[in-house]
Amino acid sequence: MVVGVTQTCTAVVALADTGADGLLAGVLGGVALAAAGLVVLLLLVLVRSERRRARALVVLLALAGVAVLALPGPHTASPAHAAASDVDYSAGCTLFTVDEATLVFEPVTANLLPGDDVRAIQAVVENRFAGDIELDADALLGSGPLAGVLEVEVLVDGGAAPVVLAPGARAVVEVHVALAAGVSNAAQAQTVTIDLVLTASER
Repeated sequence: MVVGVTQTCTAVVALADTGADGLLAGVLGGVALAAAGLVVLLLLVLVRSERRRARALVVLLALAGVAVLALPGPHTASPAHAAASDVDYSAGCTLFTVDEATLVFEPVTANLLPGDDVRAIQAVVENRFAGDIELDADALLGSGPLAGVLEVEVLVDGGAAPVVLAPGARAVVEVHVALAAGVSNAAQAQTVTIDLVLTASER
């Protein structure tokens, strides 16, 4: 009797802490731009009224304006492509690979409102095995108040997992998160980690 060993392969795609950081950066950036505008206005007033006597003060204010403008400005959260370290494979994993060139993270910010749906992670998975594999996907949330009020859905090619992939076939795996109804502002200000766990086995 010949006993075959079925290979099982796992990979974890990690999304770092998400929460109010993006909103805070935007607020700080807005303050920086407002301060820069004030500096420019003061420069114009001084130059017009007392060009000669205020020359030294104008130089100092100009230097301050340059320093303020060097601060990061307001921005909206945009998808970020992953680095190689964002995918952690189990030892000897050869059944599939995650196309890291197309791996996308969508920050979940404090602007997320009840009813909003955000695609937090998108990963393209390819079967690298000589035969069919069964691909399963799940999302794990870290601890904290926000984790308890997030609704999470994992889709593989727009449907439920698991799915069967033929040799060389690809599937798009997405992690969607939404806030449950009635979530307080305190919970929305928290952060949480999200891990996409991909598991494949031989068919």
